[in-house]
Amino acid sequence: MKSLEYSLTDYEHHEYHPEWDNWTLRDVAEQGCLLVLGQLADKFGVGGLVQARFVERWLAKEPWGGNDEDERQLNFMGSLPKPYRLNQICRPLFRDPAGRRQLEDAALLPPNNKIVYGDTETTVLDIRMINGEGTAGEDLDHFLVESTRPRRGQSSEEEDLRRRHREAMVLNDGSRPFARGDIIERER
Repeated sequence: MKSLEYSLTDYEHHEYHPEWDNWTLRDVAEQGCLLVLGQLADKFGVGGLVQARFVERWLAKEPWGGNDEDERQLNFMGSLPKPYRLNQICRPLFRDPAGRRQLEDAALLPPNNKIVYGDTETTVLDIRMINGEGTAGEDLDHFLVESTRPRRGQSSEEEDLRRRHREAMVLNDGSRPFARGDIIERER
């Protein structure tokens, strides 16, 4: 943690950009610390990060763009579904109740997950996933992952069996775009 705190002032951090990950622009020492923390969080959970106050001591001091709190929150929440390297740490923190509380305290998430769009107020858990079924808050353990709802007329056990035994081939000569009819599935 101390090494990450030193990295906050060691070099000039690049501002948040919604289109690209600034991982490659980070200092090598900072990248190494974040990689180790990400692996530890993956193996042992985020309890150590919460206890070390990672959010308060480092994550909240990252440049998330914007001068006001609302824009910082929107930028942070907008970065969560993206394949950024830092999300190896941020997503588990978001899923963990104590981590989420620290994110709220650091003003990276709105208090009680309340977001105001114009005149309406909604919660993070009410936001519809783009091209998804259900809402992002149906199951926080599977946040930002496609819905695993079984097909019509199938129980979840049948769906699991079908998924485990599925084989598929895609046949397309390249003269036209891929279509659903190009996929031939064979179940064992």
